[in-house]
Amino acid sequence: MREDIKIGIVFEEVTVDGEEMEMAARIVVKTRLPEQNERLPHILEESKVKAGHEFMREFYRQAIERADLELVLSKRAGKDGAGIQRIGRRPYRFKTRFGTVPVKRIRIKHKADKSTEIPSSLAWDTGRQLCITEGLKNAVCNLVVKQSFSRTVRELEVASGEQKLLSKSSIGKILHETGEQLAEAQNKRAEQVYDQDNEAKRVLGRAETYIAEEFFEQVCTSGRRE
Repeated sequence: MREDIKIGIVFEEVTVDGEEMEMAARIVVKTRLPEQNERLPHILEESKVKAGHEFMREFYRQAIERADLELVLSKRAGKDGAGIQRIGRRPYRFKTRFGTVPVKRIRIKHKADKSTEIPSSLAWDTGRQLCITEGLKNAVCNLVVKQSFSRTVRELEVASGEQKLLSKSSIGKILHETGEQLAEAQNKRAEQVYDQDNEAKRVLGRAETYIAEEFFEQVCTSGRRE
């Protein structure tokens, strides 16, 4: 029934006042009325879920592009106060829990030295081609601990309404990166525990001067799981 759905979203006003953003939109959803039988409630549910996905993607696109514009405006003085010149917009993609959202980000040239940049790429620390949001990464981790990579791929497709949102290799990469971040966080926490635990320092005594810091981190990390 998805072929019978037509969705129109018109954002009538997007305003930014200080740290607040306000967006007003008009949504029109046209769908063929199903036959009056036991399937009608379920078919209408599917159409409304799809409409919700479309709205979230467009809402996100509008918010991202407005935030991009606000960032450029904040940097309009440019290097050495010589100003900037807008030189078009570059396409970019965000992979989110509700699907892939294509956006266009502003590219500028500094009049002082003719250097070019995409301000939001630097400020937001996004990848060159696409950004997988933290929300989607968390969804991947929550799913994959309970089931296979293939099943996780299918669950994400259902939840986002988009086929092939992520591949199995992408899921594996996310888990690898997340594992490294967790290990780094554990090591830092072990350092903090050691620095704050006077009892541990007293028990170690003079041995503290020659016990390798890396070894203590491993012992502390494996022994404290709270």
